[in-house]
Amino acid sequence: PLKSPTIALGVLEAVQTALINERQLKAFYIGRTDNPAKEFLLHPLALVQRGPVSYLVATAFSYEDVRLYALHRFESAEELPDEADALKDFDIDAYIKGGALSFGSGEILPLRLRVKKDLKMTLAEAPLADDMEITPDGEDFIVTATVNDTWQLKWWIQSQVSQAEVLEPLSLRETIRENFREALAAYE
Repeated sequence: PLKSPTIALGVLEAVQTALINERQLKAFYIGRTDNPAKEFLLHPLALVQRGPVSYLVATAFSYEDVRLYALHRFESAEELPDEADALKDFDIDAYIKGGALSFGSGEILPLRLRVKKDLKMTLAEAPLADDMEITPDGEDFIVTATVNDTWQLKWWIQSQVSQAEVLEPLSLRETIRENFREALAAYE
């Protein structure tokens, strides 16, 4: 497990207050590759937690595309007196269900895995998707599910190296195979 990153003093309070009051937020934000921080005018929509990281779901300036802003990347944040521009029909539950917090391409994959008995038992209790099916295949099992194409999916598959083999899609199988080749080379 990862520890929560440090959030600058006053940022969480300013974000929460702006959300509650439905006000705009002026923030100095450092992106993953940006330095120094850039000034943003944000219209807060929700605050979400993903693992140890808290994110502000918001639009910026006059744009309507919804983005995630990691709170630990805010250098500072200040609630403004101006009302935030609310997006019509924005639904945080639909946004999350659509894979927004999985950080992927947004594409849907028909996944087919060969898994061992231990992983089959885990997946029977906590399925990958609503349409997941498990069928016997000798001593192993074939799992099919429709999933979002995300880095989180790839990390999970790689963490199951002795329990799961990607059968389809072939592009994902090749990506995982190449990642394992690189890892093996680093250990040799």
